[in-house]
Amino acid sequence: MSLAQNYAALLKEGNDPEKTLAYMKAKGHQSILPQVVRILERQEDDGGVVLVAKKEDAEAVKDKFPDARIIVDTRIVGGYFARTKDAKVIDATYRKALVTIYKAAIQ
Repeated sequence: MSLAQNYAALLKEGNDPEKTLAYMKAKGHQSILPQVVRILERQEDDGGVVLVAKKEDAEAVKDKFPDARIIVDTRIVGGYFARTKDAKVIDATYRKALVTIYKAAIQ
């Protein structure tokens, strides 16, 4: 378990956030605070998360993942990347498809 995961577990268990943050600062670990926040956000998502490249793509995936939180992330080029509530990962991005084609072409 990483240090960020340990801090996230402490906060999830109900430890005082102010004391935890003070401890992180005293140990010089405040730089991992964004990672801790991301871990906690992921744990709160009951319906999973879907990343899409454009707002227009969000409408297309709402039917497939009705309970998921949809986030626009232009780095994926197109398609979608989903992490469902049962931790299943579906990578249907154009980026993955392009990398797969590239790897096949150079071999």
